[in-house]
Amino acid sequence: MKIANLIKKLTVGAALSFASFQGYCTWYVANGSAAIIDGVTQARNDAVNDAIRNALLQAGASVQIEQKYKNGVLESDSVRMKSASPIRKVLVVEEQRSMNKVNVTVKIFIDDKRINRCSQGKVKKTLLPVAFRYADSQAYQSSIGIESMNKEMDKLLSEKLSNAAVFNVKPTLNINIATKKTLNSAPSQNESNMVSLATRYSSQYVMTATINTFSQSEPNDNVLTKLLYTPTRSINFDIDVYDAINNANVFHQNYTAEAEWPFKNSEFLDLRSDRFKGSAFGQRMYDLIDRAVGDLVATFQCASVSARVIDNDGDDFIINLGRDSGILKDMEFTLEQTSTMQSGLGGEYEIYEGKSGKYKVIAVYPRTAKLRPVDLQNNILNVNINDVVTLH
Repeated sequence: MKIANLIKKLTVGAALSFASFQGYCTWYVANGSAAIIDGVTQARNDAVNDAIRNALLQAGASVQIEQKYKNGVLESDSVRMKSASPIRKVLVVEEQRSMNKVNVTVKIFIDDKRINRCSQGKVKKTLLPVAFRYADSQAYQSSIGIESMNKEMDKLLSEKLSNAAVFNVKPTLNINIATKKTLNSAPSQNESNMVSLATRYSSQYVMTATINTFSQSEPNDNVLTKLLYTPTRSINFDIDVYDAINNANVFHQNYTAEAEWPFKNSEFLDLRSDRFKGSAFGQRMYDLIDRAVGDLVATFQCASVSARVIDNDGDDFIINLGRDSGILKDMEFTLEQTSTMQSGLGGEYEIYEGKSGKYKVIAVYPRTAKLRPVDLQNNILNVNINDVVTLH
């Protein structure tokens, strides 16, 4: 009886332990793909690792957390991470293979408690992407044969950012707008236009992307060189992000690569075909987009969250962030009023009033939330439309 009772207790304990473990672990489903370059086995491993990265982005994990999958096993000895891996199990539920590419669907069991999230990471950053544009006519001419590459890059970048828990991504805006190539610079006229766009589309951040070149290499006139020559093509683009609430460029990064180009200039090239996606150039383009997404997630995961006041309701007011961005009841924001002053030279600048107040979320709607003063005796009087609040 004692042994039976002991076994019963151990069984119940194990069941409760597993239930507790299940309570803070979640299954994520993600897709991954890779070109068949160094064999099918390597491509399969690369595709699963691509799916693992995508699942971690869904879970809101730092991109620093990365665990390698090889031949059906998670390799702990090759992990690059700040803390213990949150990945508990990986199951490949579907695999499709073509002549050039392997696609997989993977279920990944992630321990959410082991994902280090900052307080600001609980709320998604509203991001308005502006469509890829060519830097100049020379950049456009370099894209002969792949003129629609900018649209494919728009689609790919927007999809991957939308899958990341860090961002609430708005539909891509097709408009020609420039930005300075330096961080924390004073706003230009175009950047003032970006503030208007961000206000219209209820976004804090506006992302612009510029294609600098898709140029092809050319052999010299030497006959022997021409016989041995392997054509290549370059890809070079910039990603910039402007904080429309704090009026500053907060992200600028250049991405460039060169890879073999096996296609003829006269042929029709389907950019969504496995032939292109499986080519060396296609893979480099996808890798650069992945790098850009990783850099953006790392930069903005713990960035401050700000919102604008869009309406007043007595002592309460409405802000332009809501449930879609992860706003929850009882979250606290601070408001510090500024005034726009006119300089003697005709320019505008902002000054802080020196007063601040705390406000708590009392109601949440899909795209907005209502805030109320924490202390009615010490709150800011006359909260104005377009005043800015910041997550406390």
